[in-house]
Order: sequence, then structure tokens, then C-alpha cells
Amino acid sequence: MMRTPFFFLALVTLMPPYGSVAEARVPEYVLNPQQVYLVPLGYEDLTDLRRHANLGQLPRCCSAGSLEPMAQQLRARLAQHGDDPRTLALLGQVELEQRLTTQASQHFEQALALDGQQIEALIGLAQLALVQGRKGDYQRYHFLIERHPGLEWPHLAYLAKAQLRLGHTSDAQRLVQQAERKWQHAQAPLPK
Repeated sequence: MMRTPFFFLALVTLMPPYGSVAEARVPEYVLNPQQVYLVPLGYEDLTDLRRHANLGQLPRCCSAGSLEPMAQQLRARLAQHGDDPRTLALLGQVELEQRLTTQASQHFEQALALDGQQIEALIGLAQLALVQGRKGDYQRYHFLIERHPGLEWPHLAYLAKAQLRLGHTSDAQRLVQQAERKWQHAQAPLPK
């Protein structure tokens, strides 16, 4: 079975209703934040995440250049609608995947200044702390993330991906197990 790449799905989601992306001066489309967040992750689902973690491999995702149209669209949204914590955090995540760590950090910090509980910003700062070897900061962010009411499996997947980048396979596998539990809890039927 052939899978549709996430990047293509997000691009279709982000495209204006008529014409090409290049024709749109000011984007007139609705960003799907969940899809935007999943594209740079590179994992299609939990099975894909578990497989990569068990093998200690990173997904083949997006090159920095392939994420630039998404970053431009997020910047345009911020210019048009003003600072929004989630859009700032999403832009930070895209920039982090592009290895633009200074800009990413600034956008995560801006998002948290507007909303001190913005989970995608907390996830981004945790990833930066991990990569930069600031274990104390990572643990502090991880503590906040684990207790956040909006925590979902993609958030934990980003942390697992960061652990895999550093070769910490067992830590990544623990995060995958936690993501699976989170996903299973979300899929459980509500009591009547």
C-alpha cells in the first residue's frame, strides 16, 4: 500500500482554494495546526515511530528547503493576524527542523511569553535543551510537559526524535511507550 507523504498532505491543506501558492500574495487559506505540527516530525503514525525507535533510526523527512514554504506561510499568518502563541510555536518547530536554532528559540520564547503553558513551545525548548546538553533545563521542561493537560502523542514523538538524534535509543523507546499509552487513552471509549 502506498502512503501519501505528510508534506504533500500539509501542502494541499495549506494551499489557497484556487491558483498556486506562488500566486497568493497574502495567504487566504486556513492552516491546519495539527497537520503543520506533524509534517516536520516525519513519522506518519505511532507504528512508524515505534519501528524507528526500536531500530535507533531517524525518519526520512523533510529537507530544510522543503519546509521553507510552510515557514513562509506561518510568517505570513503572523504578519496578517498578529502574534499567536500556537503559530509562533509551530514556526519555531519548523525552524528547529531547518536547524535555525536561534530563530526557533526566539519564537518558542515569544509563544511562552504570550501563553506560559503553550505545549508546542515547551516541547521545542525541551528539544533545544537536550541538543545543547542542558540536562537540567530538559528535565524541567519534560516535567512540565508530562503534566500538561494538552499532551498528545506527537509531542512525545518530537522528544523521542530528539533523543534518537543523540543516539539515546532507550530514552526514545520509553518516550514511544509513553506516547502509545497517551494515544490508547485518547482512543478509549468514554464511560456512559
